[in-house]
Amino acid sequence: MMTKDQKQKLLDEVGDEIAATRGGPLKGPGINPVAGEGNPDAKVMFIGEAPGFNENEQRRPFVGQAAYLIFCLGILSISFLAIPVLAGASSYALSELNNWKEGLGKSFHQAPQFYVIMIISTLVGLLIPLVGIDPIRALFYTGVFYGVTAPILIFAILHVANNKKIMGKHTNSPISNFLGYLTFGLMAIAAIGAFVL
Repeated sequence: MMTKDQKQKLLDEVGDEIAATRGGPLKGPGINPVAGEGNPDAKVMFIGEAPGFNENEQRRPFVGQAAYLIFCLGILSISFLAIPVLAGASSYALSELNNWKEGLGKSFHQAPQFYVIMIISTLVGLLIPLVGIDPIRALFYTGVFYGVTAPILIFAILHVANNKKIMGKHTNSPISNFLGYLTFGLMAIAAIGAFVL
């Protein structure tokens, strides 16, 4: 069994051979062969036939830069959502648990505990980098946690939304159930796939 370093060394050697290629079907006037990039332990590999204009000029695969940009965009999206969502969620949860007045529609004087919890939660989030926790890693694992727990929460919501004792005559319509269970199925497959692939 090859180690990750051994695999990377072998891939680098193949990349050097590709870069040194002269002639052949993959090389023509103004065309530079482009070796792949990525994790040598990856279980899925994409193989292309010829580099496009940008890949040819930069001598890097499209997925190399594109994957980096998409990953960065995902992390930024999570971060923009994480602080207000987590701060708001903790405020609502603790306020309802303690029967305090809550809601963003109320002023600070009308719901002081609600807003104090939100302020504290936001400060804790801002202090994370100062105590030595890598914020990018924290955001990444938060995103993974959201993805894994989403199917469970969706299923629980669908169960409540179809319970006549709770919802009375306002239970889910067939279309809402179809869309809800479709979302549940897709999220469950994605969550399982994240650990299997």
